[in-house]
Amino acid sequence: MNITKLFRPLGTLIASTAVIAALATAPAVTNAASVTGTMTLGGGSYTLVGGTDFSDATGISFDSTTIVSTGATDALGSTVGFGTLGTVADFDFDPLASSIAGFIEIGGWSFQLDTATAVTPRSTGELFIGGTGTLTGNGYEATAARWSFSSNNLNDYSMTVTAVPVPAAAWLFASGLLGLAGAARRRAT
Repeated sequence: MNITKLFRPLGTLIASTAVIAALATAPAVTNAASVTGTMTLGGGSYTLVGGTDFSDATGISFDSTTIVSTGATDALGSTVGFGTLGTVADFDFDPLASSIAGFIEIGGWSFQLDTATAVTPRSTGELFIGGTGTLTGNGYEATAARWSFSSNNLNDYSMTVTAVPVPAAAWLFASGLLGLAGAARRRAT
């Protein structure tokens, strides 16, 4: 029995583990971090598009594209304080034909709306829409985010954007899998 062949996989596994550990403990680059936090936004009046009331509307046309922050947390809170002004774009949500880049722009952040679905069953007196998209800006990497819109009259509304960063553990796990795949490939040759 060749002792070198016996310990070669163990050596590869140890080397892969060392690389993963080095990557996991390396200092993070500030502008490569995922966005964290939630921002709550409010606005004034708007007009429903494609319907007669909340139950059958297919879109929203804002009377003013100006929105105001009513609060934010974590990384978002560092630039979006209470009263920060931003903009929001008109949109069709039933169905959302395509992504809307720059759907919300506020405090150096930009939110691209990728999906939007009205919560059903819809009533004539209120409208709730949920969606997903990507949040970018202020030197942070693009981060997946959830978005919601709610209103029970045509005179005001509220929106929330919540960043949903991929946990560091997921990146570490993926790095480990790549290392094991490399070890298996090397072992096969």
